[in-house]
Amino acid sequence: MKVTFLGGAGEYGRSSFLLEYSQGTVMVDCGVMKKDVPMKEKYPLLRQRDARKIDAVFVTHSHEDHTLALPWLSRLGYRGPVFATGQTIKQTKRYISSWRKNQRNIPYSPADERRLAFVKLPDYRTNEWLRFNDHLTFKYGRSGHTAGSVWFAFHADSQTVFFSGDCSLESTLLSYEWPKIQQVDLAVMDGAYGDFDADQAELLGEAAAAVAVAASSGEQVLFQVPSVGKSQELLAACAKQHIPLYADSGVSKGCEELAESPDWLNGEDTRTFFRRIARPGSPVTKVQKPSDVQPGSAGFFTAETLLAHKERLTGKNVHLFSAGPEDEELKNFACQASIPYTKFKLKVHPGLRENQRLVSMLRPVRTVFTHGTPENVQRLIGKMPGCSEYVACSCGDTVDVKADLGEKQALRGKSK
Repeated sequence: MKVTFLGGAGEYGRSSFLLEYSQGTVMVDCGVMKKDVPMKEKYPLLRQRDARKIDAVFVTHSHEDHTLALPWLSRLGYRGPVFATGQTIKQTKRYISSWRKNQRNIPYSPADERRLAFVKLPDYRTNEWLRFNDHLTFKYGRSGHTAGSVWFAFHADSQTVFFSGDCSLESTLLSYEWPKIQQVDLAVMDGAYGDFDADQAELLGEAAAAVAVAASSGEQVLFQVPSVGKSQELLAACAKQHIPLYADSGVSKGCEELAESPDWLNGEDTRTFFRRIARPGSPVTKVQKPSDVQPGSAGFFTAETLLAHKERLTGKNVHLFSAGPEDEELKNFACQASIPYTKFKLKVHPGLRENQRLVSMLRPVRTVFTHGTPENVQRLIGKMPGCSEYVACSCGDTVDVKADLGEKQALRGKSK
């Protein structure tokens, strides 16, 4: 077995991993780089011959940097199944539609999008080895990043490879399901935060308190968030501050889907809150534009919605907040328009202690951290337990799962 990093190694974005074993090839995730970069850096390092030899794609979750190159993969000739949870499939289709509306020079057509053959993974089969074919088995479990997000493990050729996906073991909103795996030969892990270490509940409390203070002073609080993920966790935290809450259609849709997926949520209080959002008398009012948010209230919007109405933000008592990932265009606009802008650090990826716990439990022979800059990954490796050999990779590198343990560099070459 070997894993080739077609994106996401040594960088934050376009996560795409090719897993080859003696009898076939599968891919885990197929995302884009969201920031403004040349086309060759925006999409994974895929070739037509790669696309045509892949037997299946397994998607950890719906976010753009893990899914939005799927239509391009279809354009290159991929015709196999795309396995994901039902929640991830619904969210991914929305992201694909939004990406088409908001991007220029997309290298594929709507027909390529329609050819994607999504296959739903059942929620009740988690942490159970399932047979893909006579040579490969796999299992998955909740990863705590979004509703529907999962980790994957694959077993073939007497070897096991684990992909953490984006994960959060400390989410106050979503549950994490510990992998039941006896031996891991290679773990591909989420290293987005490097060695950052903080308690998620404390970070959320600080953000919610700051929103309450700004709202109590009569400011119109506008929070830039993704449509699913930390937006819903923030909403639940801010609801405890007893201030009026608003959300755009994308964030509201994410809330309603959580109400339909109570098994993914942590605790009965959280389940009750999202059930209320989906019913009349909701504690969160759905709005179309930021100007609908009343002074002394907080509104939750995607960056696209805020930018589409940015001219109406000037000259008002507005305070922009961001929980990340920050939108540089929105941030620059706020600076130029002298609009107060506050960035909060919230965790939807594992901090140092979470990665230490996960590696200590899995005890992989070899570990590769992705989704982070080389500097962040090196700081993280320096503080990890000694039960694994850590390999720093870049895009295009291939790791041979069965390489000798004494090798310090586990790279078999570069993908062209």
